[in-house]
Order: sequence, then structure tokens, then C-alpha cells
Amino acid sequence: MLYIQAVMNPEHIRQIASISEQKAKSIYMGNSYIGVRRWKTMTELQLAPVDRLIRKAGAERVSDEAVKVLANILEDLARQITEAAVQYARHAKRKTLTADDIKLAAKAVLG
Repeated sequence: MLYIQAVMNPEHIRQIASISEQKAKSIYMGNSYIGVRRWKTMTELQLAPVDRLIRKAGAERVSDEAVKVLANILEDLARQITEAAVQYARHAKRKTLTADDIKLAAKAVLG
């Protein structure tokens, strides 16, 4: 995880964080302090709960890399299910995502 606290312009942000120019410009707000994350290596999921899930499944020892890989896979799967669920809600002309949308989407994505 990379956090940068400094006075920077969009080009500096782009070089350090290896992100597109458009994202770099959207991050740079002209403020003195900014936060930049490496999106490619960060997950939205906390790693400790993922580690606990692996251990509950029976693993005695778990590498940090295994936890990170599973977190990335789970996040990707959750994103796919959520995107499908949003489509179901939109098709039903609703703005509210329901549990049924998630269940249907999970069934469609997971097969």
C-alpha cells in the first residue's frame, strides 16, 4: 500500500502511483496534502478477515501472499456480482438494489 502526503502536481502523482493522466488530474485538487493509493495492489477488503476465513477452512499456516490473492479474487467476484445485480435493478426500473438482486446475480455469475 502506498500513501503519499506531499505537494504535487498531476504529473508527479502519475509517475509515483503509475496511474493514468486522467486519474492523476482528478486526484490533484490543488490542495497541499493529497492521498494516493496504488489501485492495482490495493483491495477494498481488509486482509485480517480473509485470513480468518482461510484458517476457518482448516489451514494451519497461511502466507501473506495467499491472503492478498484470495482478497483480490473475492473482491473481483463481488464486483462481478454487484454489477450484474445493478443491471437487474435497472431492468426492473428501480434505484434500490435488493437482496433478491444480489441472489439472482450470484446465481448467474457463479453458475
